[in-house]
Amino acid sequence: MEILRNGWGTESTNLMYSIFRKDTSLPVMHHKLKYYRDLHWMICSGPMLAGYPGLFTADQLKNFSAQETSWLREVMLDSSQLEHFMKPVENEILGRIYERLFLFWMSNSPNFRLIGHNIQIQINGKTATEVDFIAEHIPTSTTYHFEVSCKYYLGSQNSTVHDYWIGPNGSDNLGARLKRMDQQLSVFETKTGKELLNQLGVKNIKSSGWLKGYLFFPHDQLGRHRLPAGASGQVPGGWYMRARDIHALDGETGQWLSLPRNEWISPVEESPLFINSMNGRQLIQYVGDHFAQSHKALLLIQVNEQGHEISRGFIVGDHWPKPDR
Repeated sequence: MEILRNGWGTESTNLMYSIFRKDTSLPVMHHKLKYYRDLHWMICSGPMLAGYPGLFTADQLKNFSAQETSWLREVMLDSSQLEHFMKPVENEILGRIYERLFLFWMSNSPNFRLIGHNIQIQINGKTATEVDFIAEHIPTSTTYHFEVSCKYYLGSQNSTVHDYWIGPNGSDNLGARLKRMDQQLSVFETKTGKELLNQLGVKNIKSSGWLKGYLFFPHDQLGRHRLPAGASGQVPGGWYMRARDIHALDGETGQWLSLPRNEWISPVEESPLFINSMNGRQLIQYVGDHFAQSHKALLLIQVNEQGHEISRGFIVGDHWPKPDR
């Protein structure tokens, strides 16, 4: 079985596995410090969906990333402030880490002025929703309401329907995420939302979803499996298989890492976790031992001799997509 060596195709588009395009206008991605790689990935990677109402378009995201070239280079040369800023969430769940990275961006980039984040909207004394970020984009004098998500969805059926793209632990799906985001983005159309804007001194605001992440395809259907409707041609991707199929990886080249959730965001580059890498036979034993005790999905990274990621994929339980027990 050939696991995503150089790229992979689908029925509707050809998606390269490589997450970062050859773009000399952007700072180099290969960096030993995880949080810099995560920040770079968050700003510069492609969107999950293209043209979906309410989400930032690929062109908008490209403009944002291009404007951050100089600042990202400064952070790359001295990432001590970033490392210190991320310290409080280093052992937190993935969503908290991603949100903290976004806060660092909004708080430190010369292109943005942070107005507020994690603002609770209450109706009748109860929290109805929470606004992720409000920030002014200084180059365009535009105030944005950002709803931010980093998601990982697996194609449970060969279908374009969003509901069939399900999280690795079976507890959410792309369709539900989009419905939730639609609700969040409409908050400033309500009376309470307008009152909040007045309190903040914001006259006009654009609400848009910042939805990024990875799409994963069945390992035996690479190149034949459909994408979800509206998928971007720049969305990062990978493969997945059920635990019972793990022997398919026995003949694969390279070494394997099992990543903790706080390492999921950006591609692995010379990770200190490399000292715990496994060959194919060790991996099969590791996966068998894990699923004998747990139903939690594993994210595996295939790395070359230099410790650079060459593919990533989920191992899910044999009964996935039933939610974890």
